[in-house]
Amino acid sequence: MATNRRDLLKAGSALFAGVSLAGCGGKLESAAPGASGDGSGGDAPKPAELAVAAEWNVYRALAADALALGLAGEFDAAAGVAADAFQKFEGATGEWGAHEVLETTSEKRYAEFEEALGQLRERAKGENVEEMRVEADLVSKHLSAAQTKLVGEENARALDLQFLGTRLVTASSLYAAGKGDAAATIAGDTYERFEQAAVHEDLEAADAESYEGFESAVEAVEKAAKAGTGGTVRNEANAAFDAAATGSYAVAASESAAGAGHLAAMQARGYDASMLASLGGPSTAFAHAAALNVYRARAYDVAWLTARGKSEYAKTAAEDIFAHFEGAKAHEALEEADHEAYEGFETGLEDLASAAGKGDAEAAASAADAVEKHLRAGISALATETEAAVLQAAFFRARFGDARELYALGEGKAAASVAQGLFQRFERDEIGFHERLESASEKLYQSFEHEHLQDGLIPAFKNGNDGAVETHFGGVNDSLLQFATKVGSEARVSAAESGLLSARASTPPRSRRSASRSALGRWCSRRSSTSRRARAGSTKRSNTPTTPSTSRSRARWSRSEARRKTATPTRRPRRSTGRR
Repeated sequence: MATNRRDLLKAGSALFAGVSLAGCGGKLESAAPGASGDGSGGDAPKPAELAVAAEWNVYRALAADALALGLAGEFDAAAGVAADAFQKFEGATGEWGAHEVLETTSEKRYAEFEEALGQLRERAKGENVEEMRVEADLVSKHLSAAQTKLVGEENARALDLQFLGTRLVTASSLYAAGKGDAAATIAGDTYERFEQAAVHEDLEAADAESYEGFESAVEAVEKAAKAGTGGTVRNEANAAFDAAATGSYAVAASESAAGAGHLAAMQARGYDASMLASLGGPSTAFAHAAALNVYRARAYDVAWLTARGKSEYAKTAAEDIFAHFEGAKAHEALEEADHEAYEGFETGLEDLASAAGKGDAEAAASAADAVEKHLRAGISALATETEAAVLQAAFFRARFGDARELYALGEGKAAASVAQGLFQRFERDEIGFHERLESASEKLYQSFEHEHLQDGLIPAFKNGNDGAVETHFGGVNDSLLQFATKVGSEARVSAAESGLLSARASTPPRSRRSASRSALGRWCSRRSSTSRRARAGSTKRSNTPTTPSTSRSRARWSRSEARRKTATPTRRPRRSTGRR
């Protein structure tokens, strides 16, 4: 299964209809939390329940990130991640917020989770790695149990698999920051956890290919991290992440459950960009620029959905960008670096949401272009010339993925138009990308611009030449990735890829192309069902930035020790048996 942004939009359409992930609590007009999906064989979980269960995976990943930083000896950064996770959780209020649903689902699990997360920060401040491991495991244990109760065993096991997939991406990020020993430890721990997990046998039975792919990739990451082969670490970590995502669809009780978890996994992956900055890799300003790059891709998602008659999803997706930006650290960074770009971005985003709500595809496309223009200006202000070029390469790969998916839907002319637009952007030397690519490698420059784009992909789209599309789509992507790895450090390339959902678009196997087209076609023609997708009430947002964290935070770090278990959990010993 090739992971790309449209697959995520398809599988996660229920989330776009009313639930935001990780700290932006949505409110759906639906039954009370915990009313179904308890794993007892009753009604299937509601979309909102699937979304909240997926959101809990983000908190599991953040706790594991804190532990990873502790293993790397970066205890201040670890404490910061734990504190940030707690603050996000406290802010996820509302009927369908992660905080309220966990408390409703199991008050005991809720109390133990909060205590463990608070103690994780304290253990990090005390530089006690083994105790950090205990607390991180408790966080994961309590959230996993709550997931099982809320959405059932099959869906919870799919979420477990996706959580394990995010651990390999964290290992790759640590390796890129020069923490090879910690990366190898995380990969080894992930292998052990997978071997002992209930989803191990489920995956082997449901999808042998993903099972073998995930297990072998995890082992390869550990070996490569120990051997010091960075390219293998990154590639195998990506392979493990993809195998976990693919396998989750086979294990889960429904595609919607796996899709919601997949979105959460991508979000957890995005947090690795910030972690890189804290480890002495790229600057914080670059991390903010990488976050802005995500919004560029999402703006075109909105236009894409609007053009396909999904105006309600499109409007909610646009509003979700705004909500995420208002709570992101990149908000203040953009405002300070380029106020005009900041104002233009927010104004353009309002226009985009309005056009999407009205179903005006032409206006949505124009607004998406305006949003992208101002975000590009912000990236130029925050990043160095080389960093901006690396981000532009990732953005181009995203848009080429969009074009290919249009072609798969039978819209060859539209696909050619997107590719032609990218060619024109390249010729205009936006963000200095043209000059930087040409100066870095004349061979890569000729391969990208002439062989695979101007004389390859564009005419292939126009002429409906399937074979040529596959060849030249792979060619432009390979050229751009080679350029990024040539001019940028592993940390910068990893941050660009981790921070941009669309950068994961890649050429699927030829044998699966027709299946991909069929799935996309089914989604685009599928009628929206309000009985299954309760929509969130629309609220008018102001251009004036807010700081919700200061007004909503209810930090409770010093909870009573009486609420903790009397016996301290211990880590399960590493298996002595050989790996298969």
